[in-house]
Amino acid sequence: MSLHDIYLSIDLEDIQNFISEGREEDLHLEFKRINEPNLSNNDDKKNLAKALSGFANSSGGIVIWGIDARKNHDGIDCADEPVPIQNLQLFLTRLNEFTGTFVSPIVEEVEHRIVEVEQESNTGFVLTYIPESGIGPHMAKSREYRYYKRSGDSFYKMEHFDIADMFGRRPKPNLHFQYDLRLGSSSGNRRDVNIVFGIKNTGKGIAKYPYLKITLNEAYTIRVHESPPTNHIALPEIQSPIGDQSNTRYYGATGDIVIHPNTLLDICDIRVQVRNDMVVDEIEDVIIQYTLHAEGINPKEDEVEIPGYTIMQYAYS
Repeated sequence: MSLHDIYLSIDLEDIQNFISEGREEDLHLEFKRINEPNLSNNDDKKNLAKALSGFANSSGGIVIWGIDARKNHDGIDCADEPVPIQNLQLFLTRLNEFTGTFVSPIVEEVEHRIVEVEQESNTGFVLTYIPESGIGPHMAKSREYRYYKRSGDSFYKMEHFDIADMFGRRPKPNLHFQYDLRLGSSSGNRRDVNIVFGIKNTGKGIAKYPYLKITLNEAYTIRVHESPPTNHIALPEIQSPIGDQSNTRYYGATGDIVIHPNTLLDICDIRVQVRNDMVVDEIEDVIIQYTLHAEGINPKEDEVEIPGYTIMQYAYS
């Protein structure tokens, strides 16, 4: 399970167990109490800036806001007691606002989400996911102006040689799964919508040996092109393992195909036929599960859903 999957899976019961069991902080997990939900407190600002810098400059991590941590007999910070945040929506708003200003350069793909103690109570905890960055080092701001890394259960200020080493590293690619709706042919009351799937590289390094595994829900099938258009299905299709699902396809490349920085590479597509007399429920949602990676970066796995009404609106917009 990836760090992002762990972040998405944590619920109120898990948080309560962390506290009752005295869960230790580690390389990827941090507990922090919040003094003011509007993030006006300097300690709160410092903690956010350090977490953004330290986790992004290391291997990523998760912060659970609303838990007080204390050292155990081994000197390791552990979840000690809950300190629920009283205005979750305000705190979430401030987190989203300051995430882009408390670190330089900005850390991409940071996520925040709420876990309420009771439904619609606006009280509880907030989880922050900070991925490992391929474009570091990242400097903590908000009066800090220092570079941090994660070691064990804490952040430490990076020394000159640490910073110089990160600046001297070969830039890494940062890959994202993309989809794009494009109008196809039309006839009478029918219009075709082509949904093109691809990989975008937002990092500073070239992505070598890119790979994509994609699985669709049974209502849809990836098209096979005898003569692919330019920049389309640029990755050769790999034969599926025996016994794998028929709606799962694999694409991978040798060293002669790369994805340059700030470049989108189309891979494959599906066609959805839409008629102007159809109702929204007649167009099934498109559900995509994917895995993508390239040389030198960790695989990314996630799921994307394209609602049927979005496809219909696009066809007749």
